[in-house]
Amino acid sequence: MYKILSDYQEIYNRYPADAFLNKARRKARHSEIMKWTKQEYPTMPTITEIAKFMRSNDTLKYEQPFFLKVVTPCVIKDLGEGRIESLRFLFECNGMDSHRIGTSTDYVHMFNMGVAYQYETWDLADMVLSHEPDNQVVMYYKYISLRRFLDYSTHEAPSFILSGNNGAEKEDMPYLNKNLRDFTTLSKKLGKNDEHFVKECYELYNAWEHSLGLRS
Repeated sequence: MYKILSDYQEIYNRYPADAFLNKARRKARHSEIMKWTKQEYPTMPTITEIAKFMRSNDTLKYEQPFFLKVVTPCVIKDLGEGRIESLRFLFECNGMDSHRIGTSTDYVHMFNMGVAYQYETWDLADMVLSHEPDNQVVMYYKYISLRRFLDYSTHEAPSFILSGNNGAEKEDMPYLNKNLRDFTTLSKKLGKNDEHFVKECYELYNAWEHSLGLRS
């Protein structure tokens, strides 16, 4: 076993995740994990070896420190080589849990945080879907992410269509409309009943774009 993994396992052998720990022992475990994140290891496991370790040790906690320290380097390496196995693994760890997506416990978000938010999360989804266009887990992730994006962009309508925190400008509309088209495609592929929502978004976007044209 790789030392980085055996050291992590040893921390939880001393401070089990499924046992009651008083405040002092929880603090001690956190301190040990922080020391582990700063430790340099000369060899690192592959994503296949990481997945096998996690399956064999399913009583351990696998949270942000573990994913940033162990998994993120695999994803970076794979992406640099045009491979998607490690990235797909992050989506698989999320599964179909819509409550996890977009939160601090979202493993794709953890990776993005580890690389200083270089990517939109649905762009990461597209990297997997370009190789595996029917991957249900990844399609669902992007579907949920885009649904929330569309909800947010229209929640001030008809007063505003939002792009970020500001009212959308003319140059923002191609991006918004692309996201709406992508959502529509995913909704159909996943068999969702979003016809009314999609129609409403199209109408609101078109009306806003028309109003922008009248102002220019």
